Amino acid sequence: MRWTVLSAANPKFELLTSDRPMLITNGIGPPAGHLIMPISPFHIFVATNNVEKENEIRAVWNGGNAIEQVNERVACQSRKYVYGTDDKQLAFVSKRLSLAYTADPLENLSFDTLLAAARATAAASGNQA
Repeated sequence: MRWTVLSAANPKFELLTSDRPMLITNGIGPPAGHLIMPISPFHIFVATNNVEKENEIRAVWNGGNAIEQVNERVACQSRKYVYGTDDKQLAFVSKRLSLAYTADPLENLSFDTLLAAARATAAASGNQA
């Protein structure tokens, strides 16, 4: 995967992190696959499978609304803990703590899906699975 770090100068809100901070919305195998993880109050780590997806994420980030979206997902998919540098976002976190999202890309995959992905990868590389 390609990777980059995006930073925000003087954001309205700082990034939060949690006990499950990795955001994966399209899986990591497909062309649109990517992962995002806050690595500081002002930086996110981004890994994508192609430059187009990286540029799409960069455009959303530069649009100024991405931090709130990242914080939403980080808080909702947390199990027990969300971390910030102060308590300014405590009400935001309290409403979302461990609500819905999954962070583990394998949590919602069946064995058949994993096997099909392994076979596709092997076929693409000329091996048999």
